[in-house]
Amino acid sequence: MTEIKLTTKKDYTVILNGFIDQHMPYAPPAYSCIYIYALRNMDVSGESITNHALAEVFRLLESDVIRAWEYWEEKELVKITKENNEFRIEFLPLSSGEEEKIEDIIKTAPSYSPKELELYKSSYEEINTLFASAEKILGRLLNAKELSTLYSFYDWLRLPVDLIIYMLEYCGKNGHKHMNYIESVAIDWAENKIDSIEKAEDYIDAFNKDYRQILKALGLSGRNPAPIETEYMERWLKEYAMPLNIILEACGKTVLATGKGQFEYAEKIIKGWKDENVQTIEDIKRLEDEFKKKNQGKEKPAPNKQNQRVNRFANFNQRKRDYETLEKMEAELLMKGLKDKL
Repeated sequence: MTEIKLTTKKDYTVILNGFIDQHMPYAPPAYSCIYIYALRNMDVSGESITNHALAEVFRLLESDVIRAWEYWEEKELVKITKENNEFRIEFLPLSSGEEEKIEDIIKTAPSYSPKELELYKSSYEEINTLFASAEKILGRLLNAKELSTLYSFYDWLRLPVDLIIYMLEYCGKNGHKHMNYIESVAIDWAENKIDSIEKAEDYIDAFNKDYRQILKALGLSGRNPAPIETEYMERWLKEYAMPLNIILEACGKTVLATGKGQFEYAEKIIKGWKDENVQTIEDIKRLEDEFKKKNQGKEKPAPNKQNQRVNRFANFNQRKRDYETLEKMEAELLMKGLKDKL
């Protein structure tokens, strides 16, 4: 099966800086190796290269090689043509697009079959160490889906094995042993370019300082946060991406309104501000001014007389009129009595 037609012979291979800068940092290492190796073999005359040959060179499955070509086709770097059982690759000019964001990469993160995972485990000692360490730290055997997610931290997010093991220990120590949670931490570290244990320690320390400030603003300092409280704070800082000073402002308003540090109440404030795209104290003041103007001049509803409590003064005017009537009647009787005597 012929994939690439080879035409010339050179002592060098041209790899554009755009490929190195825009694609290599984000692509799985094996995919970059296949691309470069095939590109180099295009410069060798008189031969062709097959997917099977590429798989043998890099000790991969042939399906891995095909997946690599499909990946590069999605990136518009190659064009795949399949005709009469032939699988041909045409290298395309590199587009001058912006550097790919890791958030976009994550959306297409690959999964790995049990056979692939077993191959990586048997071929690379550090992967075998990673899998064994993960099961020891998490205290259970990992299923194929969990192992696939774990391997993606190394192959897709490009995190070093020692850093992944440190991350597992950090999550496990804090009671977070579910792979979905661990994956969210891995993505967060990759997005923030955490690529060493030293950087991770600094990042965690800074994050814990944010925790302490939030707890203090809620009047809850002097203790470690409960797991549910940690989830709230992580959502505010990570998912909502709210600046710390805005979170602290919401905590202050929570204490003033409720008299205590209620995370549920603070969540409502912060979620509302997120929906209004609040990022600064000025944004908060603007919203408060708009609320005041909106409610300014509204007349208070007239009190419901039916709901008024009856008290001893309620009939004061009526009693005054009764006294006047009695006095008049008494005067009339007096005058009538005088007339009768006359």
